[in-house]
Amino acid sequence: MANMLLVVAAAIMMVVNGVAAETYTVGDDSGWTVPSTPDLYTDWAADKNFAVDDVLVFPFSAPHNVAEVSKDAYDQCDAGDAEVFRLGPKEITLTENGPHYFICTFASHCTGGQKLVVTVGAPTTSAPSPTSSSTPSGPSMAPSLSPSSPPPPSDTPATGSSPPMSISTFFSVSFIASVMAFLF
Repeated sequence: MANMLLVVAAAIMMVVNGVAAETYTVGDDSGWTVPSTPDLYTDWAADKNFAVDDVLVFPFSAPHNVAEVSKDAYDQCDAGDAEVFRLGPKEITLTENGPHYFICTFASHCTGGQKLVVTVGAPTTSAPSPTSSSTPSGPSMAPSLSPSSPPPPSDTPATGSSPPMSISTFFSVSFIASVMAFLF
């Protein structure tokens, strides 16, 4: 019976730890601002493994802002018709695999290095440097935000908070708890 309890406890830990989202503060102590070095955000993202449902917290105040854009818009430092979030800090949940591109649209902040690429589902060590050429490189394969895209969850600060439990985590934990109740 004790062995069964250990197996169930291990299963619960694997489920909870396996699907828990991470919350990342962009730039850590530097925050979301024009960086002192052009590679600040590339270096910041390089050692992180982003996953679907992870949350990026962009800590900023006016005049800064953040917009998720296509690769082409990132390369050009032009948000186009992307939604621009002007109230910070801003939490953005990563909802799909692949690269995600973020820029500050105020004045020349983007060309000054206030831009970030994160890759969900793979290590980000190959993220392009903000100092890369701003010449168009052809049609973008990255998805762009459309006017019909749902807005990110909230503009509330993330200090001391964690993302809500996903539905799959809730049902997995509930199922394991039910099995434990049945066995004991």
